[in-house]
Amino acid sequence: MKSLKIIKKNDLKDWAEELFQKNSYNMVDVSSKKETFRRALATGKIFVGEEVFSLIKSNQMPKGDPISLAEVSAILGVKKTSEIIPLCHPLSIDHISTKIIMIDETYSLDVFCVVSTYSKTGVEMEAIMGVNSALITIYDLSKIVNPHLKIDNVKLLIKEGGKSGLWKNPDGLPDFLKNIVNIARPIAASAAATTKINNANICPNKSSSVFENPTKFILVAKSINSIDIKIDIMFFLFIKIPRKPIENIIEDKIK
Repeated sequence: MKSLKIIKKNDLKDWAEELFQKNSYNMVDVSSKKETFRRALATGKIFVGEEVFSLIKSNQMPKGDPISLAEVSAILGVKKTSEIIPLCHPLSIDHISTKIIMIDETYSLDVFCVVSTYSKTGVEMEAIMGVNSALITIYDLSKIVNPHLKIDNVKLLIKEGGKSGLWKNPDGLPDFLKNIVNIARPIAASAAATTKINNANICPNKSSSVFENPTKFILVAKSINSIDIKIDIMFFLFIKIPRKPIENIIEDKIK
């Protein structure tokens, strides 16, 4: 009886590459990559005009609140990315957060979507898909009032993880993001970084007694780094603050 030949993993990979290398499209082989923490932040804008903007602000849109539905749509869009974009890897998503900010000066809405995972490949497309899903949902709920709508400036702002580490869009970041992202990362042997969230009376119609005491995060060696916690804090605060951004609500200190 002939003995079975043991086929090594590398042999199988070479065999597959030789057979399929002439195909027009191939999903990138990430089997040799290590799983690391990865995150991406994307943004986009939709111009809705004065009439639609006023109706959204007063919560009088005929088909309901576009902002609330768009935030849910962004989450669904992130989850469906690999089903819509042919060469995207199906990923296990650990976190999705979406925020939509109304800009009075231009009668527009800015959408932000951050996605994170612990995987072999990044989540840039997932973040961009989340933004697009939110924008199209706003478009759908607004076109009944005014079909003259414009989606613009969809782009990746930040990505981190993998070999490339932290990447920021060279065109610049929104003002409220600059002070949050432009900080030094603590190295393993460095002193701990401390981040404070100060109380701010951001909702004047509420008593100051409802606000919690300042929260302090101590970042020690080999723990989540300062930029990780600061971006998470930013989106956590987004949930609590009004749609018009409030300045000077975060004070950062690096020891």
